[in-house]
Order: sequence, then structure tokens, then C-alpha cells
Amino acid sequence: SKDGKKATLLGYGFRQPAVGVNPRTGLVTSGDQEGQYIPSSPLHEVRDGNFYGYIDDKVHGREKYPQNITEPMTWMPHSVNASSISQVWLFGAEMGMLTDQMVHIGFTRPEIFKVMLNNRGLRLQASLSSVTSDFQHPPLNGSVNPNDGQLYVAGFQIQGWGNVLNRLSGMSRVRYSGEQSTLPEEVFPTDKGVIIRFGTTIDKAMATNPDN
Repeated sequence: SKDGKKATLLGYGFRQPAVGVNPRTGLVTSGDQEGQYIPSSPLHEVRDGNFYGYIDDKVHGREKYPQNITEPMTWMPHSVNASSISQVWLFGAEMGMLTDQMVHIGFTRPEIFKVMLNNRGLRLQASLSSVTSDFQHPPLNGSVNPNDGQLYVAGFQIQGWGNVLNRLSGMSRVRYSGEQSTLPEEVFPTDKGVIIRFGTTIDKAMATNPDN
């Protein structure tokens, strides 16, 4: 509640979550850390008191699940994102096609991903596409600066997690260059395959090459 006197359980069964909230719709999302009971990096929609897979052996006993595991919106392979951190909504930003969209932050190999939500099916799903991995410090969270409309990301090393960078901490600006973007705008599965929609014309030969 707004006065802080009452709390509602949205979900449980997370190993090391990092939560994001859409301030307009109230959608709550969370990443989690691959490890015990968490086979890869997930991105969850958190709601309805659902269970998301992690159990504490000391409390519940080994593999004694309290209820069915809720599937995430998407799984990210270890090779793509080995450590899921925050989600940031870029409302009011001046970030081109990323404006008003959600981005997800990866930690071990620092990277920012555009998140494309898909509500065409029975449950909310998501796809991710890399925006940039050009960081010199570990990223943990971000926010839109109202003065320039750009995304600022700050973070520091976390003991025991591991990071490919040697720098202890830092803050970076992710600036929109004004150039045309070839990031996808929508990704959704069908019974015939996966449809990827772009906001700009794609070269036909490159787009129809299976290697791409």
C-alpha cells in the first residue's frame, strides 16, 4: 500500500532476483541468477502469488516444490546473458526507438538488451535483442535523466558473482546517436515459425539468408 502498512505477495521462489516495475501499468518483472534450481537466466512476469522455481533446501528439503513452477516470459542462454539484473522502462526518454520501451541489463558480460513483449498468446512472452555491450564497468541499474532524456547506468562489482571487467564501479551514459536503427520492433512465434518485424526496410538478401 502507498502508506507502507500493508504488503501483498506477488510471487516467490527466486534465487537472486532484480525487479523492475512499469510505472504506468504496474507490470512487475524480475530476472534471476542461474544456479541451484535455476537452469539459465530467466525474465519473469511476477504476479498472482506464483512460484518461480527456486527452493531453499534448508527450509523445504531437496526438490520438494510447493507448487507448479511458473514459466518465465523468456529464457536467456548462458552464452547470451549469464547474469540477469535490472529492467528499466524508458518513459519520457529521448532514445529513438527505445523510447517508452523496456531494457534489461546483463551483468557478467555487461550488456543492455531491448525487451519486446508479446501478448498475442495465452500468457505474456518476451524476446530480447542486444543494444550495446560497450561498458567499462559492471552495470546494475539505470534511469532516464529528465534533463537530456538519455539512459544512465551505474553499478559495481559483487563479490562471488564474477564479471569480465576489472573496474570496481562506474556510471555510464547510453546516448541515442540519431542514426537509423535495425533493432527488431516485434518478435512473436507462430505455428509456421517466428516472425520478426522491423521498423526500417531490411535488405532482402541478408534477411532471407538463414545464416543471419
